[in-house]
Amino acid sequence: MKKILRFISYISFFSLLLTQGQIFSDEKNSLSLKASQEEEFNVALNNLEEREMEIYEILARGGYWLYYPARLAGHSFERVTRPFKYGEVGYEETLTAEILQRVSSCFITVIATPTAILTFPVASIFLTTAHLLHSDRLQFEEGEAPSVSGDFSVLFLNVCLQGGPFSALTGGVSSLHEDFDKCQPSRISAIADFVQSIEGGPDILCFSEVHDLAAMDELKIKLKEKGYTFFITDIPTHPVCNNSGLFVASKVKISNPQFAAYPLKDRSNVHLGAQQGCIIFDLEDESAQKVITLASTHLNYGERDIDHESRKRQLHDHIFENLSQEDISLLGGDLNYEYFNKMDELQSLAEDREVASLLDCDVVTTTRESFETGPHIRGKQKPKEVIDAALLLNDDSQYQWDAQTIEPKLGDKFVTDHYGVLVRAQKK
Repeated sequence: MKKILRFISYISFFSLLLTQGQIFSDEKNSLSLKASQEEEFNVALNNLEEREMEIYEILARGGYWLYYPARLAGHSFERVTRPFKYGEVGYEETLTAEILQRVSSCFITVIATPTAILTFPVASIFLTTAHLLHSDRLQFEEGEAPSVSGDFSVLFLNVCLQGGPFSALTGGVSSLHEDFDKCQPSRISAIADFVQSIEGGPDILCFSEVHDLAAMDELKIKLKEKGYTFFITDIPTHPVCNNSGLFVASKVKISNPQFAAYPLKDRSNVHLGAQQGCIIFDLEDESAQKVITLASTHLNYGERDIDHESRKRQLHDHIFENLSQEDISLLGGDLNYEYFNKMDELQSLAEDREVASLLDCDVVTTTRESFETGPHIRGKQKPKEVIDAALLLNDDSQYQWDAQTIEPKLGDKFVTDHYGVLVRAQKK
């Protein structure tokens, strides 16, 4: 009898094992099916996002080129209205060539203006749709590049790549439609060669006023030829306002790009027409540990009280609030603070942050009159103060820091209307 009971118990035990095994097998198959479905869903989602980006690119670039007649008309009209002279930067070498250039510009203005009126509504629809379709402001292009293993360098520079007539009107430099000189097909090419002339090219470039989409594309191509493989760009899609104009290129690995936008209430003056903000990203070492946070910005322009208040809010409410209070950070760009009174104000805005230094020490003892950026293309007087700078926050003393102001010259010509700030970090 005991043997029979023991046999029954064995049978029951093995039956239970088989039942549990079937349950586990069913659950495994179910989980496998769910994983397969989830994988299919993720693939479909990625495909959808890729198609959305393709549509976004078509709309953004289509809108840009539909606006092109307006930009061309604006440039041609600006060219006609320049002071009449020749043999100087921004003008033809001979009187005859200058006259022919102005006649040609008049003809283009007459043709392009009605074309611009016709294409403007369609361009606005394209850009508005692109703007609504894709809310992420930044495009991050990752290439092959080494991580930071020791020293590195960063160049902050306002390159004045504005569309239509505005590079000439606001910066007094040649527009994007003109040759830079006999050796350079454009000022964009000259900027890339200028960058390369600085110690073979700084590791990281933080540019401002890259507002024109075609200029942005050409700049990326030229910099890729110089060894830059990582890019952070702000594609202009707003039907009315400029983009932020911020542009980052790197020869070393960068990560975690973010955009801190400045709302309309914190902008004033001409920057009411630009979607200002700050690009924030990390520099990592070979073990993927963050070395430093970099922040590139273009603060509000102007000397009125309202302009000063706008700059303060942009720094305090949107930049410092997005930078860690413990980690080391390097902030730079066109800060629009006049040199000899900005240190105290910037220090007070940082409040509980330690501003280790305003990294432009070699300029503080220099007179403003030495900062010429060449003649204004329209004969105006250019301001001589330097308003680009870099701030080091929460320095942990792992690096020896050095900064110098860079004259933006290629040969005997200025490639932009701003001096740059070159920051070097040397591992101790």
